[in-house]
Amino acid sequence: MDATRGSVSSNSTQATRDESTEPFILRHGRRYLRGVQHYPLPCDLPELQRQNLQTLLATSVIGRALGSTPSSQNPPKKVLELACGSGYWTAVCHEFLSGLGYEDVSYTGLDIVPLAGDLQRQGIDWKFVQH
Repeated sequence: MDATRGSVSSNSTQATRDESTEPFILRHGRRYLRGVQHYPLPCDLPELQRQNLQTLLATSVIGRALGSTPSSQNPPKKVLELACGSGYWTAVCHEFLSGLGYEDVSYTGLDIVPLAGDLQRQGIDWKFVQH
């Protein structure tokens, strides 16, 4: 078996890409957002897992999504998640509020990095805004 076969194939694929149009850059084995100097965090799976674990731990300790304590007299209609990352907090908040009977809530996730999944596929009234 030729040991270089896989590397030749991947090198030829990489050589045909126009790197100036790629939104990410590889540094120190991690993926970072290209052209944004003041965003220090990587934008890859280990970082998303770290952020999701942080949300999971916080919601486990508190017993609900942080900041999702609705008033029975004034239930939320819109929820904004700043620096939403994967949108995991929105999914947890939606689950919590739905459990309380607040089904008509729309969610907006805002982040500089477009990594959030499409939460609409999970039945959440969700919109992502990259800014």
